[in-house]
Amino acid sequence: AVVALVGVVVYQWLLIESDREQARGPDLGPGVVAKFLEQPVHEIPVGAEDPVDGPSEAPVTMVVFSNFACPGCGDLAHEIPGVRAQVGDRVRVVFKHYPLGKSCDGTAWAEVPAVCRAAWLGAAARRQSRFSELRTRLFEEEPDVSDARLDALAKDLGLTRGDAEDAAVRAKVAADIALGRRVGVAVTPSVYLDGRYVEDLGADVLVQLIRYLAQD
Repeated sequence: AVVALVGVVVYQWLLIESDREQARGPDLGPGVVAKFLEQPVHEIPVGAEDPVDGPSEAPVTMVVFSNFACPGCGDLAHEIPGVRAQVGDRVRVVFKHYPLGKSCDGTAWAEVPAVCRAAWLGAAARRQSRFSELRTRLFEEEPDVSDARLDALAKDLGLTRGDAEDAAVRAKVAADIALGRRVGVAVTPSVYLDGRYVEDLGADVLVQLIRYLAQD
C-alpha cells in the first residue's frame, strides 16, 4: 500500500512539473537571450491613443509595428494570444501603425491601395474601443484593405469615413510612422521588447525573452 501511495504521489508530481514546463515554454538556450541583448535599447513611448492588450503594470512591454496589408502581421497577430497564454500578465502588447503608403508617409516609395485608410480607420476605432474587433476581422483571412472591405467594416463598427479622416487620427498614424523611422523599423511586423528589437518572431523565442525580462 505504501509503495502504491508513493507511486501515486510521484506520478502526480511528474504531471505537475510537466504542466509547469509547458507553461514556461521551451528553453532555446542562452544564445537567444545573448543575441537579443546585443540590440540597442530605444525609447518607445506608449500613449493613451495606443491600442494595448495586457495590464499597464506588466513588467515587460512588447511594441508591435504593424500594418493591415501585411500577411506577416496577420500571422503574428494570430501568434500573440498563444504567447500571452504562456506568459500571462507579464507582458502588455502595444500596437503601433506602420503603413507603407504615400498618403500617410511622404517618404514611402509607393502607394499601397487603401493601406493608409486602413491605418486611419484603426486609429479611429481605437477611440471608440473597437480596435481589437477591427484588427481581428481584418486579419481573419488574407489581408484585405480594399475600399469595399473597409467600407463594410466601418459600417459594422459604427464608424464613418469622417472618423478616419479626422486630423487627430491622421496625426496619430503619422506620429507612429515617425517613431518607427527613429527606432529603425525597416519591415513589418517589427517587434521591440522593452525597447530592444527582436529579430526572430517565433512564439517560443518571444516567450523565452519575455520570461527572461520578467526575471522568471
